Amino acid sequence: MMSGNKFVIHRYSQSTIQSYIGNKKFARAVTPQMRYTGEIVSGKSIMQKLTTLWQIANAASQVADMARSSGTYRFGVTGDATFYLHTAGADVHITRWTQPLIEVGATLQAPFAWRIETDQDDAGVYFVARRRRVVGSLAGATFRISVPPSTHLILKLESSRLSLDHLNGTVELPPAGKNFIIQQNES
Repeated sequence: MMSGNKFVIHRYSQSTIQSYIGNKKFARAVTPQMRYTGEIVSGKSIMQKLTTLWQIANAASQVADMARSSGTYRFGVTGDATFYLHTAGADVHITRWTQPLIEVGATLQAPFAWRIETDQDDAGVYFVARRRRVVGSLAGATFRISVPPSTHLILKLESSRLSLDHLNGTVELPPAGKNFIIQQNES
């Protein structure tokens, strides 16, 4: 009920609420856990509470942004190249593309807990992402890797998830502890 610029919230007994809940239309709007206090709340008080909640949500969002970091690494390659990746506790997504470029998009959660090392020589590109010893267990990462079709992949993954996009061929997974091989169909 509204009175001027004030809202009056009535107090109802549990049995009254239960009888309303029997009404199917009302059942979707009211649950037994709802309690009415009978207090008078001004519109200004509600706005102050909403403003405070909005400020808290913004602060939480800023903290989450500080705890996440993104970066892109690009390596120009010609001809057949090798891409070596060593990481642990990460999501790895690999796709093939026609660019003469190896690109690694890294999204790090708790970036202070990661150490990334890269190198490139005539044989290929080396990308190692290690979690630091003490705080590394708090960290997670997603690596989105795009490589040319002629790139040889060597992946050393520990407790990671691997996704291969645009794959044509046979994937053979031997028992745990042994290496698996992916053979790509020649076309």
